[in-house]
Amino acid sequence: MAEQGLIRSRTVGQVLNKFVIPDLIIVTELPKLNRDRFLKFCNTAEKDALRSKAQYDAAVKQLLAIHKDRGYSPFIRKADLQSTRGFRVFMDANSFAYSNDLALEWLDFQQTKWSRVKYLAFRRVHLSINEILCTGMLSTVCFPTREPKYSLPGWGGELLSQYLQEREREGCANSTLDMIRNSCSRFIVFLDNRGITSETGITPPIIKEFQAKDSHSTVEGKNAYAIKIRGFLRYLARMRLVPETLELAMSTEMAPHISIVNTLSDNQIDAIYTFRKNADQPIQLRNTAIIMLGLRMGLRGSDISNLKLIDISWKESSISFIQQKTRVHLKLPLPVDVGNSLYRYICECRPRSNSPYVFVHHRAPYDRLGRATFGRLLQVAVRGVRGRTLPKFDNA
Repeated sequence: MAEQGLIRSRTVGQVLNKFVIPDLIIVTELPKLNRDRFLKFCNTAEKDALRSKAQYDAAVKQLLAIHKDRGYSPFIRKADLQSTRGFRVFMDANSFAYSNDLALEWLDFQQTKWSRVKYLAFRRVHLSINEILCTGMLSTVCFPTREPKYSLPGWGGELLSQYLQEREREGCANSTLDMIRNSCSRFIVFLDNRGITSETGITPPIIKEFQAKDSHSTVEGKNAYAIKIRGFLRYLARMRLVPETLELAMSTEMAPHISIVNTLSDNQIDAIYTFRKNADQPIQLRNTAIIMLGLRMGLRGSDISNLKLIDISWKESSISFIQQKTRVHLKLPLPVDVGNSLYRYICECRPRSNSPYVFVHHRAPYDRLGRATFGRLLQVAVRGVRGRTLPKFDNA
């Protein structure tokens, strides 16, 4: 192949590698149906192809350096090498220039031959390279694997994107942004199905019809969606795209609601202290500190997740932070048992990380630990103890 000019001479050793040979594709030897998938990537000028590959190689080096610096596991770094090496040989063998579309087409073509684990690992590598080439850095930790739930028309998708950017600048949490995206997308798809092609077609009767047909399992869920859509309509009015009073057409339903507050039983509390006493593994010590903050200080899960190292004053034995839900500043005394659990976790087993947050994942890239896992770790602490339904961490 090297003698025929299909690959570079320094690529011969890579082609002979046992990990590359099974995945090597020569497009000209494929059946016509498969060959046509790659036709759009042909006929690139040699000069442009060389330049694109040089940029790709530089991005690969940057990705390897980032993963090494962030302490990624040998498995991840091995996948980096295998994926980039295999794709580089593919480009050389077929005289292709680099592009992200080509990388995704190559991955899609190989998907049926690979395990799901290998496909997702290689996909993450090439999406990371594309992000580095586009932005000069790598900030995405997890790339979505599913297609968007809703396919939005151009006018609606653009307006929603602008609104989400504004809400993000205002400091909304990712969960809030996801809720806004889902509810407003649902509304925009309904408008599109009704033949509405711009925001000027949104009228009170259309909104009322949407609410009548928009079914939810609970009144609370329907109200939550209505509130998010009302905010979107308010944004459109602020941009002078719809009347200011249009948001009033989006109503919410109110009904009396009384619920019994869940609290921990004495046996469950005893189980937590037993768990704290026996904790000796890094993750157990981290979980103990999280549970103690909720048990003894009544902090919400969102506040625990966003607690920063600078929020703790060891000299004053206090914690000072701004609550995520109410945006109200709060300064609380730090009980001795909570302080001891925090100190032991931070000093003995918290991974070395540049993250300012107290609680981080114990796997690379060691970023902030989200609140979604807090309920499960509380279940682990009281496992085997019969008692009341466990309270949610988001209840102050």
